[in-house]
Amino acid sequence: GTFVKLLTSTISSTVSNLEISDTYVNSTYDDYFILFNALPSVDNRNFQVLFHQGGAFDTGNNYGVETYNMVANTGVSSNGTSAITIAQSGVGNATGEHTSGYFYLRDVNSTVVTTTINGQYNITTNTGNHTGGNISGGQIMSARTNPVRGLRFQFNSDDIASGVITLYGV
Repeated sequence: GTFVKLLTSTISSTVSNLEISDTYVNSTYDDYFILFNALPSVDNRNFQVLFHQGGAFDTGNNYGVETYNMVANTGVSSNGTSAITIAQSGVGNATGEHTSGYFYLRDVNSTVVTTTINGQYNITTNTGNHTGGNISGGQIMSARTNPVRGLRFQFNSDDIASGVITLYGV
């Protein structure tokens, strides 16, 4: 389908997270494409996304995730976690270090199938090395009855120092 740019949000000073509301993620589109670039405030963090569903950002163990790091040959796999890891293996926070990538967000309006994401990421790690991987995740089956109406981007346990998130409707 055609990509319609809906939002570019730039983080220029430290924030705990970046939230995209139902102004942008709503019943207008079933599918979205997201580009991300982020720098953590502290070394060695994983970048995550949460869904707004059932009237709030879901911080319960309602996500399944399989994120694979191709260089380290390691992965994150869970069918009951509190966030979807979209960049793992220690994002660095020194000058030039960061994570970037993209993912498709699919079926946000469905109450029959789960809302899912899939994509890829790159990282410059806290040791200055490059690594990258694949992203796969979404709602677990018991959460599928809640349409997704927003996204929250965050690092595990620390703030976002800077970044850019761009959202497209597809």
